[in-house]
Amino acid sequence: MPTIMVIDDDRQFCRLMKKLLELDGNDVITINDMAVAWELLRHELPDLICCDIRLQDASGLDLLSRRAEIDGLVNIPIVTISGNYSRVSQDQATRLGAFAYLTKPFKPSELRIVVHSALASTTPA
Repeated sequence: MPTIMVIDDDRQFCRLMKKLLELDGNDVITINDMAVAWELLRHELPDLICCDIRLQDASGLDLLSRRAEIDGLVNIPIVTISGNYSRVSQDQATRLGAFAYLTKPFKPSELRIVVHSALASTTPA
C-alpha cells in the first residue's frame, strides 16, 4: 500500500485529502507545518508528497529546493498544490522538479489521475 504525505496548514483540506486518497487504498499521513514534515522525512520517506505552495512556516517551493538535504527525497515525486493559481509559482515548481501542480479547488478525478501517474513513475517496470 503506497504511503502519501499531505502537507497543508488547512486542517479541513488535509481531512478531505486523506479521505479521497484512502478511498484508493493509500496510507495517508497529514501534516500541518513544514517543520514537522522535515522531521518525519528525516526518518521515513513516503511514496509521494502532496504539498501546499503556501504554508504558514514555509513554502512548498522550499521543500522542492531543499530536498537534496534528505537522502532519497529527490526520488520521491512531489505534487504541489495552490489555492491561487500563479503561472510564476507553477513555473518555479516545475523548474524545481515538481511532478505536478494542482490548483484548488480541483476535482477528485484530477487528483486520482495525478496520484496514479506519480506513483507509477516510481514503480520499477
